[in-house]
Amino acid sequence: MALTPRISRHLRFGLLIAAALFFWNPIVAIIDPLPDCIGYLLLWAALGYTADLHTYLAEARAGFLRMAFIDAIKLVGLLWLVTVPVADEQPSAQLLLTFVFAVLELIYAIPAWNNFYDGMFGLISNDGNLRRYDLVSRPRTVWRRDPAVGKRKKVTLPPRVRSLPELLKSGTVIWIIARAALATLPELTALSAFEYEGYVTNNDVDIYSFRNLFVFLAVCVMAVIGLRWLWRMLRFTVRLYRDNVLTAALTARYADTILPDEGLFLRRRLKLGLTLVTIGAILSVDFYVEELNIIPDLLAALVLAAAILVLRRCSDRWVPAICATGTWGLASVVSSYCAYAFHNEFYPELVYKNSEAYAAYRLMCTATLVEQIAFAGTVVCLGLMLISVIRRVDAGLLPDLRGKIVGWLVLGLLAAASGVAYDLLLPSVEFIWLIDFGIGLLFAGHAWKGIGDINDALAVSIRDGLSQQERIDHDVRIH
Repeated sequence: MALTPRISRHLRFGLLIAAALFFWNPIVAIIDPLPDCIGYLLLWAALGYTADLHTYLAEARAGFLRMAFIDAIKLVGLLWLVTVPVADEQPSAQLLLTFVFAVLELIYAIPAWNNFYDGMFGLISNDGNLRRYDLVSRPRTVWRRDPAVGKRKKVTLPPRVRSLPELLKSGTVIWIIARAALATLPELTALSAFEYEGYVTNNDVDIYSFRNLFVFLAVCVMAVIGLRWLWRMLRFTVRLYRDNVLTAALTARYADTILPDEGLFLRRRLKLGLTLVTIGAILSVDFYVEELNIIPDLLAALVLAAAILVLRRCSDRWVPAICATGTWGLASVVSSYCAYAFHNEFYPELVYKNSEAYAAYRLMCTATLVEQIAFAGTVVCLGLMLISVIRRVDAGLLPDLRGKIVGWLVLGLLAAASGVAYDLLLPSVEFIWLIDFGIGLLFAGHAWKGIGDINDALAVSIRDGLSQQERIDHDVRIH
């Protein structure tokens, strides 16, 4: 079974233009009006073809996917920041998250962008026209002293030629560092509320009251730098999109060197789909803060839905799986709302002492039961879908891999049961959250190891030409 894609007319260079629109904007702490994770996902998709043609672009694509995951975690951190129960702790929590994600961006984003520009420069050097990507300034006239006559006279300087990819490479590094620094500096005012004299005490000088002014100044500076970066980035990406000579050369090279490997695209589809299944299983773990799960199950449902859509061409059981996952996602929204409504108004200790608390608690338990039933259905449907994928790729692997699917099902059903038990036993058993969290970790860990082994086995089978259909065709040709 081969999945050979149709080559895009412009090699998805249009996605580079769309991605640039998500990186120019100023940010306040970890609040990003245009989430970078969307831009990084667009960059990852845009390099789907060219990453096969240059090593640097392959590394850049992996780095952009890593940054998309980190920025998605930032969105979860923002959700946790909103739910910080003590208002006085919010400034320090905001400073901590801003600093951590700024450091992560400096560590991972800069190498990814450098690899991107180096790879693009390499492709243009080999298959395109470098002069098309040069910025030529206008001739300048300046006054200079002529030693021969001892007087100043006008001198016309030749145009200055600068490479746009090289300018963008240095400009992007400056922009990433400036945005990380300017987002963090205003949050440092939270430290002014304390002073250290052998022990931490309150400080009479509170610079934090001027935080909004510092944020305004930082946003203005970021806007100037970001718009300048965006202008150059759009000029570069639009020229790439319109460079028909480069596109034709890269398309021909892709058709000659990459497309003949038909199993490559099947391996990639399986790896992406199974990786998304693993990520969805990890995101399904309940992590409680003040009795509330700060990682919404809707996020896990969306990731699993994406995994099912990726694997749908490899299985005939994807429709029940996508329906079950959608039902779980909707049920998780209702369940999260009921849990928030209960914990916002009542304490678990009041359940059997207050009629209103008991009514809200019963509604929360009912919503949780429905959600966990939908989650169990999702796990079962995904397990059956994975069996279908294995059978279609290589049925001979099914006896060896069936145990991993069974382990997935058992731990998934236990995770669903522990989710129901958490709400039922919350008023009387204080450590029930630890049991639920532990079973969730077992489920996520088994998904990490078991589904990873399934992906490796399928990849080896496809690479060695051991798919079921190919063996049948081989036997037919022999006999």
